[in-house]
Amino acid sequence: MNNRLPQTISTLIWRSVAQAIILAVLIGFFLSFIYGLLSNYKQKHQHIDQIATLLTTSASTADSADIVAEQVKFLLENEPRACP
Repeated sequence: MNNRLPQTISTLIWRSVAQAIILAVLIGFFLSFIYGLLSNYKQKHQHIDQIATLLTTSASTADSADIVAEQVKFLLENEPRACP
């Protein structure tokens, strides 16, 4: 024999509402995480574009080799290191 109590409609509704809220919160966290990654990628891409523009402008001058070499050296020395 089954000793389990029959579930009422209100219990089923509350369980469904709780599951929907939990799912919405998880989706919110996931979308926030994805937005953060995309924002970080966009900022890095803009930074690279700015550096490319700077180096292009510097390379168009008469004594460009020395200026560009100094700028590249500065960029490489100040490049953030990845954590091992």
